[in-house]
Amino acid sequence: MPDGTTRKAIGELLPVIEIDRFGEQKEQVAAWLREVVRVRTSVEQIKPEEWRTILSERIPSVVSEEKALADQKDRDRIKRWYTACLESVSVQDNIPRNALNNVPLLCRKGDGWKYITDETRWLSDDNEVAEAFESDIWQMSLPEGPRKAARKYFGLKPLSRSVRTELVPGQSGGHDDELQSGLRKALPYVFVWRSFKSRQDSVKLRSELEKLQVCILNDLRAKLTIEGVGCKEIKKDWGVKNHTLLIVAGEGSRESFLAQALADFLDATSDAEFYENLLRCGSDDDRRKKLLSNNVPPDEIDRLLREYREEPVEPPGPEDESGVVPVLEPVPRKQPEQPRGSVPPPAPSPPPPGSGPSLGPPPSPPSPLRLKDPRTAPIDLATDESAPGAHGESGGGGTRGGPTGGEDSQLSHDEKLEIERCGSCFAKRKLEENGWDVEEMPHFNPGFDLKATKDGQELRIEVKSHRGPSLVVELTIREYKEYVACEKLSAVTWQLWNVENVETAAPTAQVTCYEKIPEEAFQVGQLSVDLRQCRRLTELP
Repeated sequence: MPDGTTRKAIGELLPVIEIDRFGEQKEQVAAWLREVVRVRTSVEQIKPEEWRTILSERIPSVVSEEKALADQKDRDRIKRWYTACLESVSVQDNIPRNALNNVPLLCRKGDGWKYITDETRWLSDDNEVAEAFESDIWQMSLPEGPRKAARKYFGLKPLSRSVRTELVPGQSGGHDDELQSGLRKALPYVFVWRSFKSRQDSVKLRSELEKLQVCILNDLRAKLTIEGVGCKEIKKDWGVKNHTLLIVAGEGSRESFLAQALADFLDATSDAEFYENLLRCGSDDDRRKKLLSNNVPPDEIDRLLREYREEPVEPPGPEDESGVVPVLEPVPRKQPEQPRGSVPPPAPSPPPPGSGPSLGPPPSPPSPLRLKDPRTAPIDLATDESAPGAHGESGGGGTRGGPTGGEDSQLSHDEKLEIERCGSCFAKRKLEENGWDVEEMPHFNPGFDLKATKDGQELRIEVKSHRGPSLVVELTIREYKEYVACEKLSAVTWQLWNVENVETAAPTAQVTCYEKIPEEAFQVGQLSVDLRQCRRLTELP
């Protein structure tokens, strides 16, 4: 008797009690089955041995190798079932490593698809390596989320950890002073971002960043070697050698290649998109805005920039007439700079004993983030017939680069990701309710979050999620490029889904869908989109 989520994930693989057949007594029967018979309702209740049977017998009987070869839709179903299995096993206690390593799994080699048990099965977690060896090894592709579990329980070998890469630089194309200068201007803000996201050895990080140089090449190749498999040579657009970022001259985006090389150097590939945005900024003020929009507090930006530039904190001036030595904050917060050598104003005198604090009670801690359950909470579709002010009048908490201000500046990076995941789950649910097969893309996927397929059509959907209402969202460079590229394709459609009010205290959640972004919707000099300038879709696809 599966719940809605389990039914959608693996319902066709399970023996199911159709509770609706009991008519008016169905609620009483359902309660009796759950409480007395202990009929299971959730995918998390399926044990590894039962999964072994489902993986070994049930899935191959539902989708044969011939059907998988012929139909992408069937392959997507199998990927969804594997993901459900891994998520189920991951939340159970005391499950041994390699618990499901000898079950047959659908893998691809070249143009063939087969259920593989005895041969080595590779996890396709590096597109470049996967493409190079696609005709040589059996590979399985999974979304980013369950990949760790796939290594642990399915025993898949990750390509990214198994390949040895040797760069073969071609002839130097000279220096690019403009690109080198852009990198130098962006590096202090890269330092702020890396230091803010995770604990760093700041002295080492600064030293490593300051050594970076850009080298332009006419050609770059890489030798990829997997032990026991072989060696392949591929062309590259960028690479990293020691402290040199290698960029191939050509028609491609230099900033994009440089950002990917920088992210690889820092072992932070998911940050490449953010680094590209920093490199494209025209001023330090723009770079500061990028950090603020990604929830870095202004005082933390100031502190870390001082740390990167090794600026000493100005010592306090001499005592004033009252004998009080003024003390300066290590990082000034929106205070006018004092002329060097001048005496700052004295600190306020303490209140007399017994008078109580003069500044009132301390501020209360921020309330914990509480979001609606996207699996069950209602969500409305906004259309052109909706009231003009339905969105509200403020940015109100966009994520994934959307404008953040006010209370949202207090959100942590993890909280913003949680809002993003909630909105994506709402969007995924609406698509599935309309008959689409939906694949969630990795967090760092360029250009879109969800891929939906139905009847030979493909949707690529970028989701923007917000705690409350939002009228303006921000596209990254890669998202905009994906939108432009899909405009030229007949079988693929790119859409922007704006999901609002995902916080529990907000009104009913609402999704607004857009397919065309007119030029007037873009704010000058930015990829911020004013949704009031865009026409909403009146119905879901």
